[in-house]
Amino acid sequence: MKSVKIIPIVALSVLFVCCANSSTPPPDTPIDVKSFGLVGNVKKVTVTVSELVDGKEVDPWEDATQSLEFDENGRILKDRFDNLYEYDEKGNFIKGVSEYSKMQRDAKGRIITYENWKDDEDDEGFTINIGYDEMDRIVKVEIGAWEATVDQVYTFSDDHIYPDHANWESDDEGDFYSTDMTYTYKKFDSHGNWTEREIHTLSKHTVEGEDINDSREEKSIERREIIYY
Repeated sequence: MKSVKIIPIVALSVLFVCCANSSTPPPDTPIDVKSFGLVGNVKKVTVTVSELVDGKEVDPWEDATQSLEFDENGRILKDRFDNLYEYDEKGNFIKGVSEYSKMQRDAKGRIITYENWKDDEDDEGFTINIGYDEMDRIVKVEIGAWEATVDQVYTFSDDHIYPDHANWESDDEGDFYSTDMTYTYKKFDSHGNWTEREIHTLSKHTVEGEDINDSREEKSIERREIIYY
């Protein structure tokens, strides 16, 4: 197997935990929509990110524009990694990016593992493991490829289903990143899903065996366009 480069850590922050301003999602919210931190009968979510420089917003990052897509039954069709999900007439997962892609759900129907390998020798791709708390909120995401990992931990205030803080740790063959993100929510739509938030990011980069200690503090704005059925 060969080494696989993990997607840059900032780009990964956009869509996995994109939650709403509600303590109890509506009972008719489909399980995949709820698992991906949304409420309502969502069809598509598109996110764009702009950096804040001296309090002013600059042009959106092209590589941070990502989307989620769901079918009419609320089943995930495409996640933010461009993983694909196809189902048979009974709703069973039958195909992903390739014939070697696999997906596993828990007893509640929540996705807990997605393996995105593009051949039978695991030469290209990654595995995602997702952990939830008792309120079905995503609290941990583990992303692993050959000699590269990203561990994400999310924390919440009270019974909010949207995170206040995230911590990411990544290791790519001795290249270490530590990133802390604090979220401030600015706008919500009529369904209770947030449409704009500000992110305050503190990051540190170190390289094993080298005298590198690169720390950065940044602010950015995330906006979401949400289309419903």
